[in-house]
Amino acid sequence: MADLEQWAHLWTLCFTLLCLWSGSAAQISYSILEEAEKGTTVGNITKDLKLNLQQLEITGLRITSAPSF
Repeated sequence: MADLEQWAHLWTLCFTLLCLWSGSAAQISYSILEEAEKGTTVGNITKDLKLNLQQLEITGLRITSAPSF
């Protein structure tokens, strides 16, 4: 019976870790019209992430102009 309880705890721990792991990475995508003029504001990343500018540096945020594979 103890083995069954240990397996149940192990599976619960694994499931919890997998759920937390998937939530730790995300993408924000902005679409820009081809006709948009140079310098057009697309979005406010700090507002969308609910962070301040200093926190963005700490998190290691990367901004790319195209998907990187």
